[in-house]
Amino acid sequence: MLPGSPSEDPYSALLSGTRTLHREQRTLRDNWLASLKLENKDEILFEFKVLLKATACFSNPRNHPGPPRRAAVVTQDFRLAHITLFEGGRLSSNVNRIYRARS
Repeated sequence: MLPGSPSEDPYSALLSGTRTLHREQRTLRDNWLASLKLENKDEILFEFKVLLKATACFSNPRNHPGPPRRAAVVTQDFRLAHITLFEGGRLSSNVNRIYRARS
């Protein structure tokens, strides 16, 4: 099955497709996740990982929408971007607290 194909489950693909983890680490992670007594844990973990990846992408000004800016990065107003990033970080922290409280 090709990544991103319509028949692929995006949750399973993201949870099991972490390339940087070794087999032992994936097994430990999967066992830990299975031991949690939490409803919708796959969806919550998926949301958390997406938020973390979005934060990494959003931190690069070249990934921001709109036309490229000719001004130096230090002269740009990032207040709205900062608020958006802060809210995403707050949501990520809340998800992390849920997992830590249930483990």
